[in-house]
Amino acid sequence: MKKGMIILILFLAVIAVVAENVSITGTVYKNNGTALAGAELRLKKFPDIIAKSDANGAFELKGTVPISSTPVIPAHAIKIFVRGKQIIFSSPVLKSKAHVAIINSQGKQLYSAQVSGSPSGNYIVPLSDLATAQGLYLIKINHASYVYILKMIMAGSLYHCSTTGAVNQSQPAATGKTNRYAVIDTVIVCAPGYQNKPKDIESYTQQGVKCSLSVSNPWKPTGALEHSKEMVKIIALGHNFEMGQPDPNIGGDGQTNREQPVHTVSFTYNFWMDTIEVSQGDFDTVMTVAYTNYFPPTWDEQHGQGDSVSCYCVSWGDAALYCNARSKRDGYDTVYSYDSIASSPGCFAELFGLKVSFAKNGYRLPTEAEWEYACRAGSSTDFYWGMDFDPYPATSADTAEIGTYTVWEVNSLNSTDRYGVNPGGRKKANAYGLYDMSGNVSEWCNDYDASYTWGPKTDPTGPATGSYQILRGGNWGNNASFLRSANRYFMFPDYMYYFLGFRVVRRAQ
Repeated sequence: MKKGMIILILFLAVIAVVAENVSITGTVYKNNGTALAGAELRLKKFPDIIAKSDANGAFELKGTVPISSTPVIPAHAIKIFVRGKQIIFSSPVLKSKAHVAIINSQGKQLYSAQVSGSPSGNYIVPLSDLATAQGLYLIKINHASYVYILKMIMAGSLYHCSTTGAVNQSQPAATGKTNRYAVIDTVIVCAPGYQNKPKDIESYTQQGVKCSLSVSNPWKPTGALEHSKEMVKIIALGHNFEMGQPDPNIGGDGQTNREQPVHTVSFTYNFWMDTIEVSQGDFDTVMTVAYTNYFPPTWDEQHGQGDSVSCYCVSWGDAALYCNARSKRDGYDTVYSYDSIASSPGCFAELFGLKVSFAKNGYRLPTEAEWEYACRAGSSTDFYWGMDFDPYPATSADTAEIGTYTVWEVNSLNSTDRYGVNPGGRKKANAYGLYDMSGNVSEWCNDYDASYTWGPKTDPTGPATGSYQILRGGNWGNNASFLRSANRYFMFPDYMYYFLGFRVVRRAQ
């Protein structure tokens, strides 16, 4: 009895620090069967465990993961006992093969095998290989939609074994598919220019994992772009792209952790988009005609003033009201409706009881997916001009190159002729003919801010409600990390509205 109590106390003292070693190996292929080098692989539950495929497409994910000591106990408790040098377990849900692993307190896996039930319904795990083992061990039994965690103390010929319960790790197996083991985690495989792919795993020491990636299919113009007045037609129908990027820690402190998970977005329509950000002159003209109580934003010479300078100091509500006014001017149906408005149009207006009718043919702010698709313009690099961040920008030539595409902290804060916002369309356009998609002013999108979710999306529009809408594109006060096409973090060094502007889109009919 005393010896049993010592064993139990020992278990309670060390269970909190038990971890399992990770060693997942495999190969990444292109969908034509050739090896794919440079693919990045991460565990969904533990994204800090990272690997890259080598020239032969081979990879190994290595690290440690904790083993929970407080799982949820289901109604059907597993039955477990030790007989001789065998562990025997059974449960009403154990109808087919199971995967069993025995792990010591240092995380080393000592035993791993798939076992089948006996005619009596029991599963047998031999302990003959562990005859000299001493100390604390955990047994993981993966079966169907459950992972059972069993604790065992071994001291010579003494075995003390009890169950802590079971964790429901995945959806129950589909009817008729009784040979499916529990999914304990998912490997997410990403590569520039390829559709990301999740690969379920049943063990943290799984070997020979094979991943085949399909090429992404964004529109890449081959001829002249189609324009209509100030807008360019973006071909998105039947195309897709990878939204986000896989690294949650660009710049440190988890600054980019909202750019995951990377997910494939496809579209069922084309759309028109302004080639430049809405200018002060255009905003003022459209709003003056549409609203008798219009109050002009506070543009000033210090931060950028002039008809051709991009509009700033506007709220999301101001931008939506502009879209409605422009739709009426051009004979289109308005997209936005609302019950009431706070403040005057142009003076940080806020709309209440907001409704967005995406089926209408009028102007609106771009969805976040439309914005990133248009910004990337067929590229899969961090910047739409073909470069990746870190170590770029590393030289004065790199800095100068960025300045040819965007207004940012280097050529804005230190400018001799202008401190902040610049006129639109003075820098190089991307492949879709769009100017200032990085820098100058951060641009309002239609979507409420929300975290990304796993899995492919078609025509995503974001949540219907939220605290605030998202901004994209970086601005004149930002460094290079905020100018990346995937950036979702809004950073401003001064009063925020000096950095906020927008451009509009309209569905192509």
